[in-house]
This record gives sequence, C-alpha cells and structure tokens, in this order.
Amino acid sequence: MTTKPRSKSSRATDSEAKATKPAAAKRKSSAGKQASPGAATATRTTGAAKKRKPTADESTAAAEPTARKPVAILPPRALRSPGQAAPVAVPSRFADFAARAPVSAWADARRAVTITGDSAPQPVALKLPRGAEITGVTLGDDGTRLGVRVTTPEQGSRIHVFAPDGTGTVHENCVAVSFGPDGDLHLARPKELVHLSRVGDPLGEPRPTGGYLAAQLRSDGAACFPSYGQLRVLLPDGRALALAAGSGPVAAVRMHPTLPLVAGQWVEEGVLRVFAWDDCRVLLEIAAPWCRGVMSLAFAPDGQAIAAIGPGVNVYSLTTGAQVLALPGGREMTGGFVDATTLQIGAGLRSTHSLGAPAELGASVFSLALAGGDRLVLERGGAVELGSIASGERTTTLPVTGAQRVAFARDGAIVMATTGEATLAFDTATGAELFRRPHVGEAAADLAVAPDGASFVVADATLTRVDLDGWRLTTLASADTGFAAVAWSGTTITARRGDIVVVIDADSGALIAEMTPGRDAGPVVATAVVGESLLAATDTALFAAPLADGSQRGKLVRSDLAGPVVPSRDGRRLFVLVTRGEATEAQLLDPSLSAIARFPADDVTAAAFDPAGARLVFSRDGQLELVDLP
Repeated sequence: MTTKPRSKSSRATDSEAKATKPAAAKRKSSAGKQASPGAATATRTTGAAKKRKPTADESTAAAEPTARKPVAILPPRALRSPGQAAPVAVPSRFADFAARAPVSAWADARRAVTITGDSAPQPVALKLPRGAEITGVTLGDDGTRLGVRVTTPEQGSRIHVFAPDGTGTVHENCVAVSFGPDGDLHLARPKELVHLSRVGDPLGEPRPTGGYLAAQLRSDGAACFPSYGQLRVLLPDGRALALAAGSGPVAAVRMHPTLPLVAGQWVEEGVLRVFAWDDCRVLLEIAAPWCRGVMSLAFAPDGQAIAAIGPGVNVYSLTTGAQVLALPGGREMTGGFVDATTLQIGAGLRSTHSLGAPAELGASVFSLALAGGDRLVLERGGAVELGSIASGERTTTLPVTGAQRVAFARDGAIVMATTGEATLAFDTATGAELFRRPHVGEAAADLAVAPDGASFVVADATLTRVDLDGWRLTTLASADTGFAAVAWSGTTITARRGDIVVVIDADSGALIAEMTPGRDAGPVVATAVVGESLLAATDTALFAAPLADGSQRGKLVRSDLAGPVVPSRDGRRLFVLVTRGEATEAQLLDPSLSAIARFPADDVTAAAFDPAGARLVFSRDGQLELVDLP
C-alpha cells in the first residue's frame, strides 16, 4: 500500500472530501555530499618506520589540570510523542561506543549527542567559546560517563567530563580522558598522564609519556599516541611499545577498551593499520582513498571488527581482512550502537545514495517499485521509466502516458502500470506490451501484486485478480462504490470499499473481515495487513484492528502521518512518514507498530521496499535516495 500526495490523490481515491494534510516545513539546506568510499585493499605487510624530533607543542610542559564550574548533559528521555520537538540529527565526524552497554556518542565540530539503544539522540548541553571546536568524544565502558574534547586555536584543548547525574567538570590543557571502574579517571596532557580520584584528588605520581601528545586512553590506564610512522603504546605497568609501519604522520588512533588491539591512520599514505600489541603484529592494513579522511575509529567489543568513520562508515573483519559493511557518506547518520558479536552501526544509521540529481528527475515521483537484480521502475510526470538502483541510471521509457501506479511482477520480469483508462503489463527486457485491461466503472484504478509475483489484483468497480499464467481474470468482488487503496498480504487482499476497509480471500473472494476507521477520519488512502493487524491509513491518521476479530471499528494508533505508508512484502515492516514539530521524520515500524529505525526526511512523495525488505528507496526533493535498513 502506498499513499499519495493530495495533488494526485484523485488518482487513488473517489471524489470524496479529503482530509487536510498538515504542511511539512522544508528541509534546511545541508552540507554537500561526502565522497563515496573508494576501492580498498587489505594486506598484512609492514614497512620501516622513520624517526623525527618532537615538535615544540609536544615538548612544552603544561600546568596541572584544574576543574571549572559544572556543566550539564541533558537527561535521557523517551521517544518523542506527536507534536514534540523534532529529533536531533546525529553528527558523524567523531564517534565512540561503550564497551559494555548499547550506548554511543557522536559529534561534529559544534555539537555532540548520545544515543542509548535505538532511542532518539540526546543533545549534550555544551556551550563552546568563540572559535572553539569539538575534536573528540569518549564514553566510559558502561556508557554512563562522557568526555568531550574541545580545542581552541592557540589555546590548546580541554576535556569536558559529564557524570551520570548530569553534572560535570572541565579539565584544562588535557587532550584525552578515560574512565576507571570506581569513578576515577585518567587524563592525558602533553608529556604526562595523570590519574584522578572520583573527587579529583591525584592518585599516584604523573606518568611521563616521552614528550609525545597522548591521543587516547582506556579505563585500565593504558595509553596510545601517534608518532612519526608509528604508534606508541604506554602500558599500565610502565612498559612502552613502539609499533612501526609505513611512514609519515599518524592520526585517528584507537585502542580496544579491553583487548591488546590498537589502530591508527597513516594520513599521507592513505592507510589504516591495526596492530596486536602483545606480539607487535600487523593484523590488518587497508589502503584506500577514504583512509585520508577518517575522523575516528571504533572496535567491536569482541575484537573481531573495526569501523573507520569519516566519509561514510567502512567496517572490516580482523579475522578475514574482508570488508563487511560499507556505508557511503550521506546527509545524516541517525543512530549507532555496537552489539555483543559484531560491529553494528545500526539502530537506523542512515546511508543515502543519490539516485538522481534534481535536474535529472525534473518532475516528482509518485509511484515506484523495486525488484531483484537492483531493478527499479518509477512513474515520473505520467511516464514509466525503468532503471537500476545500483547506478541510479534510468535506461528505458515504456510507451505509456498518464501513468498513475507502477509495480513489478515475477521478480522484475514484468512491469505493470495503471493509467486513467486501463491497466497494462509489459515485458521488462523488450518493452513489449503483454496485457491490457480497460477499467470498469468511473473510479480511478489501483493495483497490488501477490507476494510470489505470479498474480496481481486490479481495483476499480471490481476487485479483479489476474494470474500471469495465461493472463486469466477472476472477479473476486464488486461494489457500486468501487474499490481503492488495495494491497495483497499473504493469502488476503485488503481494500477500501466506500467508508469500510474489507479483507477478502485472494483465491475465493470470500469476505474475511471488515473494519470501519474512526468517525470523521477522512478517506482511507492505504490499507495493509502487518503481522496480525489490519491497518488503514488516512492522510493524517493510522487505524488498526486485530485481523481475527471480523467486523469492528478500528483503533486510532497514530495521528501524525504526513506522507506515504508502505508495508514490506513479507508484512513484517511498515514505512511511515510522520510529523515532528515543524519537520517530518521517516520511521520503520515492526509488527507491533513500534519504531525500530528513524531518520529525518521531508517532502517524501513515494517509497518502496526491495523484495527482501532490507533496503528502501524513496523520492524526495526531486531526487531518489536509497536507505540500507538495520
């Protein structure tokens, strides 16, 4: 089922009065697209390291860390209810993940947020001085404490530490922090490391770092920092290790929170290297163009994978050396967590691939569909275009004018379209017309394809099933009011008949259930069966009823709809667009209608799942975007 904007709703509904849909605010202009990851090679070779003298900054001693007035982090809160402020889009320049909890921290130069599980991002209440920028984030192993590094030109760096109760302190002239198990913390500054108690008293003597600038610490007091052509690791027992490979400056270093693993970015070479420091082996070496732009690194808790976060997200296995996830840079990344077995940048981490610039698309898209082999069909300005979601190119235009709905059958071998006069089917490979059925009655026609792709149903004054083998037609039902908003879920077909939503058997046409949406709900523009629930959507509201209850009134479950409502083929996921303050948000719902992923998305006019329900394409702002779903 797919709802349509009011500008074209006359195609999908009768001449009933339409509910007024609240206008969504236009998306503010966003930063330019980041470069897509280039091809990468993984090896296990090492090179000779080069020496250099410490810089003046690295050799300069600094004053003792001092505490300043408390600062606060906003307390966690539940997912927002309709009418509340829009959720915070997640920055993606720096990131860190708690070792023992589903908590992550994300930051760019001006703001930071934390995420717990798949809850909405929570902004960090951090006021930056003029000219200052955020240059890193650190989470405690249990995710309850947060450190944010802020750097000001010519003044150096300071660490803002946030406690579980929302208060915090600022530690001047420090460049890294880690959190111990008893509320204590380790701080790094040029030339030495200091260990402070829960109340800020020094524990033991400062540990010298050999004049180098410590870049990352962990809870047991170990530290790693970059040198020229090598990584240096300072262990809690006082031993110092030099891990040499390649040449040139090293940046974006990261230690595993508990295992003897450390990684670094060789900037000039464009290489990412991962070491096992217990035997000084190079476990992984990646050479790729995107390596030069890496801003932060993160290990999986089990030590089996590493993620490089920069222009997109690239995840590699440390056991096989293979790339296991590649998310090109997009407009926003809206969530992130690490699970217990593999690094899973998910909970809705949005990866968008532009499938056509606004100038290329021209007119808005109001209907589209996906099939296997990355095939795409869309309606644009009444024309039917075939293309690929892999390249975004549209390769064929079918001889159709005035198209209103499009769909694939037989895994993309056949494409169908409805116009104001007929339903047509074409051979995808040749473009030859295979089938034509004039509409019955005056109602605008709709269509839906069976989950197995071997049949489809046309909704007009009748519900007519069409079996592709022999193009056999079977009239399942008829009504003076006609049918609309049709969907095929499993062995049942749902549709709007007048003011009622009906469920019929897809083989016999027998009536299984009926549902009446709420009073004054407005015309139903989409129907579906998701899980065990019968759903009906108007322009602004979603109603649900147990499928097994027969005839009943639907229960209002949402009143914030703002665009398309689309189920996956298996009936286990539902895409909805909802209002969030002055903006709109896309959500992915499970059979209980709970949100399992979300991301900001304005002005969406059409959406479609791929056959596996793993990806979603939607049309917005005159272009198409592909989302890899968790």
